[in-house]
Amino acid sequence: MSDEEKRYPSQVICMKGIFWTNKRYILIGLFLLTLIGCTCADALASNGGDVKTLVIGEQWALGGGYTLEAMQIDLEGEKVWIALYKDGSELDKEVIDIGSSNLQYRVYTYTEGDVLICSCYISAVFRGTCSNMIQVKDVFLIDDQFSGDYEVALDDCWVGSAWDIPEGYSIAAKDVAFNGNKARIVLLKNGAVIDERILTEESIAPIDSDAHYRYVKDGTEIVSATLKAAFHGDILNAVELVGVYQRSEIGGSILLNNESHLFKSADPTGIPWDLAYGYVLTMKDVGFNDEVLFELSKNGAVIKETILNESSVFTYTTGIGGISCVIDHVFCGCEANAVKLVDVNQYSDINGTGLLIEESYFYKTADPTIQQWELLNGYVLTMKDIEEVGYYSGGNKVWLELSRDGSVVKDDILESGDFFVYETGIEIVNCTIDAVFRGTLGDMVRLVDVNQYTETSRQLIDRGSKTFATTNPTGDVWGLYEGYSLDAKDIDLDGDKVWLSLSKNSAVVDDAIVDSGRWSADRWFKYYNSTGALVFSAYVDAVFRGTEHSVVQLMYVTQYSDVDGSVLIMFGEDDKKTLSAGTATTILPLITTPIDGQVLVEGDAITFGASAADGTAPYTYTWYEDGSIIGTSNSFDAAFGTGSHPITLIIDDAAGTSVSDRVRVETKSRGDVDRDGSITTVDALIVSQMAVRGEYDPFADVSRDGKVTSLDMLMILQAATGDIDI
Repeated sequence: MSDEEKRYPSQVICMKGIFWTNKRYILIGLFLLTLIGCTCADALASNGGDVKTLVIGEQWALGGGYTLEAMQIDLEGEKVWIALYKDGSELDKEVIDIGSSNLQYRVYTYTEGDVLICSCYISAVFRGTCSNMIQVKDVFLIDDQFSGDYEVALDDCWVGSAWDIPEGYSIAAKDVAFNGNKARIVLLKNGAVIDERILTEESIAPIDSDAHYRYVKDGTEIVSATLKAAFHGDILNAVELVGVYQRSEIGGSILLNNESHLFKSADPTGIPWDLAYGYVLTMKDVGFNDEVLFELSKNGAVIKETILNESSVFTYTTGIGGISCVIDHVFCGCEANAVKLVDVNQYSDINGTGLLIEESYFYKTADPTIQQWELLNGYVLTMKDIEEVGYYSGGNKVWLELSRDGSVVKDDILESGDFFVYETGIEIVNCTIDAVFRGTLGDMVRLVDVNQYTETSRQLIDRGSKTFATTNPTGDVWGLYEGYSLDAKDIDLDGDKVWLSLSKNSAVVDDAIVDSGRWSADRWFKYYNSTGALVFSAYVDAVFRGTEHSVVQLMYVTQYSDVDGSVLIMFGEDDKKTLSAGTATTILPLITTPIDGQVLVEGDAITFGASAADGTAPYTYTWYEDGSIIGTSNSFDAAFGTGSHPITLIIDDAAGTSVSDRVRVETKSRGDVDRDGSITTVDALIVSQMAVRGEYDPFADVSRDGKVTSLDMLMILQAATGDIDI
């Protein structure tokens, strides 16, 4: 091929399945096609097996005075900033992204005028625990000046020991990516490194070749393998290869057939779970990418080790026996790690008898406590820990524990929108996780639709709510009309979510976590008043967490009058409002009693209690029920008639700071034991059963003698027929 043909190939060229249209140049390096309309199949004949491993900061002498440098890679390990030099002078810089399945994004080219000077294919970008590097192949340099100097990177990174395989070969894992999705693999012959590849986990690889390794010698595929999992844990790093095949250099006979191997940098004790017949299922470590390393042993001998992620299935079979389970949640917390297994089954090796059927199990590395919430009848709901946030994201999960009289009855790992439920034949406690928020100033978890029932289905809490908060952050407060104000309280550590709070006359009326990374419909903050009329709405256009300032940008803001519904604020298409978020912390208020949504008896004394922290003492407390003051201390008693009673607490400190908290109390008629809003013969029947069992319920104690007897049943029967008023 003439120099002119090299410089001016045809208009449509295909190389390794990548099409460039209306280009006069193409990657030449190891392979060049100049036929118009060639197919991708034609391109597969490329012999581009040579790969250069280029360490970050290293300059690679290509030839002819040209050098290529991998300057930096991003935190996610998917992009590289490369530079091309000529005789030490910079010619070009470009960021290449390999995170897409579109291979054209992985190609770097540099031209001068109409002349292609240099091109290459970035096959991998790697941000590891002890090494940062990229891999480059299919290099073209003008006038055939490329030196062909491909070589592997030699360093002291190792994940465990090399795996010796036949004919003097061995495979070693060198390093894993920080976010646990890639691994460096080297092939050795008689102890010398002869090949190296960076592989991506098979389940997430953008293209198949990213996960599969092949070593070809003299036309024979000697070794092939697939990366099932790369694991970056708290204690160890690990790499799991599957589908490992080896053919002999002499004759091509099969030496390894679909083998697997686990490389690991350490062997921690882990947390064991003793099963039947000498089996032990041990959780060895938790990884930063929702992965967990499990080990199954029998009578002290390890029989299986594997890396699993959420929703994956662990299985081990022995004839008619076996063990299986599903990884429900993997939790890497700020204080502890945890793993929840569900659908755990074990069958006898002897006769196949079911030893465990659809059981669950909860592993935990420690037993932290962030905040506790005392429910009724001895139940306590504890926020144990919140998910750690890293460059790989996080901060979206919370570990909740429900106990009764000091004994744990349920642990669970949950995310926003998940449903927590504890039942003993019937539901006892349930709620929905409304928000999990790891802010720059503190953490917050909100539960909504909280319900609690007795073992006989009588409702104790009706659609309550609870906010666990480690601090009470505040930001810019935007004064609106008619006493309303909007507080940009805080931004999360990922820089995607903002905590907004709307107040009226210093009392919070609504607050929410809004995620700017969600669909448009989820990026609105809206408040409706008690009549159902829309009062305020704002669209969260952007959330920004900077090194010095964090801000939220709002668009399409509207405010309507509480009085007559008239328009008070109406943003135009281009109007924006920017608020600084998370600038300080303020008083942390807490209503301790009653519980939000608690169902109580009309006319009975209700104890109100509250506390305050993080402000300037002394504090003053003002309690309101539907706008009327009902108390002015941190503890007092009050009674209400039947109905739903919204309670607002305003706390002021000595520095003049004012904050609020709120609960809702439901009061129902004495004698309405099933809390359905009326007294019927059903209530009398329930009371008769309670009297036999010796149970007590203030709704059933219509005689007010401190116990439930047949007298109460008789009085409820009379009330149900209208003979008496209770």
